[in-house]
Amino acid sequence: MKKLCIFSLLVILLISNTVLSYDNSTNQNEIDMKKYKDNLMLVTKMFFDSYTKNCKEGDGYACLNLAMMYEKGNIIVKKDVKKALEFGEKSCNLGYGKGCGFLGYKYFFGKNVKQDMKKALKYYDKACKLDDFLFCHKLGIFYEKGLSVNKDYFKAFDYYKKACDNNFYDSCVSLSDLYANGYGVRQDYSKAIEYSKKACDHKNAVGCYFTGYYYFIRSSKPKKEYIIKAKEYFGKACDLKFQEGCNTYRVVNELEMKLFKK
Repeated sequence: MKKLCIFSLLVILLISNTVLSYDNSTNQNEIDMKKYKDNLMLVTKMFFDSYTKNCKEGDGYACLNLAMMYEKGNIIVKKDVKKALEFGEKSCNLGYGKGCGFLGYKYFFGKNVKQDMKKALKYYDKACKLDDFLFCHKLGIFYEKGLSVNKDYFKAFDYYKKACDNNFYDSCVSLSDLYANGYGVRQDYSKAIEYSKKACDHKNAVGCYFTGYYYFIRSSKPKKEYIIKAKEYFGKACDLKFQEGCNTYRVVNELEMKLFKK
């Protein structure tokens, strides 16, 4: 990581040097693009050489970066989808979760490989087991919605729970929804609020919206304290730029005035 920071600094210095070499004379109205490209090539090669060395020494992060270089190609590396797959597999086999996720993504969407949902799920699951919680969340979605797998709320619950417990807040929102509807778990609005509020407390707008919604549906009697709470969380969702939160805040605000204001 320290080397990466040094290389990044070199990128800035080299490119800045190119830009600063520009003057406003009539003969120099453009940046010297040749110098810029030479500097870019130099820095890219430095990264490539570093990743190659570190990958050979067992660094899964470096192997994944090589895979992504070969996946797209760049100024010094010719696109080679076979090598991209090889380095992705090496990254995953070295226990780097994002390397497994990279392979899962390729097989899920058929990116330069034959689409294979069984392999995609296998690699996503391996990434999740290696504590890359984005892929736990993705698996939760697949099983909740029945995307390329048989719908299984219990498995969805387990994947969301793991991700949420490790502070992947979108999964907390999804977990709250399972609790609210009794999918894969006993219905429990207190738990639904607990998990949606956890997401909201970390600036997740949908988490705030769901929290407001759960309080609001409890207010069907109606009960003033729940309406006030609902309004509070719809407002938080709105403040986090979630328009539906703003729309619902207005409705609840008008309802509160109608029911409780003299």
